[in-house]
Amino acid sequence: MIELHVKEVKQVQLSILERVHQWCIDNNVQYTLDFGTLIGAIRHKGYIPWDDDIDLSMLRESYDKLVNKFNEDPPKYLKLHSFETDSKYILPYAKIEDTRYLMIEPINVTSSIGINIDIFPFDSVPSDDSLWNALKKKRSFYHKQYYRSIANPFSKGLSILQRFHALLLKMLALGKNARYYNKKKMSLVNVKVKSPHYVAIMCGYDSPKRVFREDFSDYVELEFEGKLFKVLKGYDRHLRILYGDYLQLPPINERVSHHSFKAYKK
Repeated sequence: MIELHVKEVKQVQLSILERVHQWCIDNNVQYTLDFGTLIGAIRHKGYIPWDDDIDLSMLRESYDKLVNKFNEDPPKYLKLHSFETDSKYILPYAKIEDTRYLMIEPINVTSSIGINIDIFPFDSVPSDDSLWNALKKKRSFYHKQYYRSIANPFSKGLSILQRFHALLLKMLALGKNARYYNKKKMSLVNVKVKSPHYVAIMCGYDSPKRVFREDFSDYVELEFEGKLFKVLKGYDRHLRILYGDYLQLPPINERVSHHSFKAYKK
């Protein structure tokens, strides 16, 4: 296999994005660039210079349609992986990979998946603060248990202390695997009391924040690496809720990638 430079990885990601964009248009599925990818489109008209992944999001109803239909007639070389459709996949959000490549990460929770982009669903959540805080507390517990469950005391390069710490985390997971805890975390979106106004990412890595469903009611196009892609029309309020002043560059010492991986062409 041939190892790829990060610039080559980004070119593959962009190719995936272009084909997913066209599939969504053809199948009437609404998506938006989101998170760091959306900030990059607004602030840099492309990747944030120190970023190396692509994130999309969509409302749950669009996400379910994507998950259920994409692999029926996917663009060439692309394959969708999701918790709902793949019993061996443990992440609670979807990835669309290019099967001609292989990506290896330090904590490899996605088995043998190629270079990919991430798709996150926004779910309806309560507007009542006490119900919302209780939901976040449950999610936080399951999220911690998930990380404990993937701790591997037998990973190469660990010191004795690190191995002991990983073993302790594994014990705290109470014998349950990562898929179990992500399933519990995802079950929280089935709360009976939901607001027609608020949605949140319950399956992400960070503590969830409520954003406005109405900001997803219409879409515009923004440039990303020389091509136009869809973004929610209410992106400014959306990003300010998630990040505050997203137009302000972070301190220099924080301008680093949060990912560590190796990618190969098969």
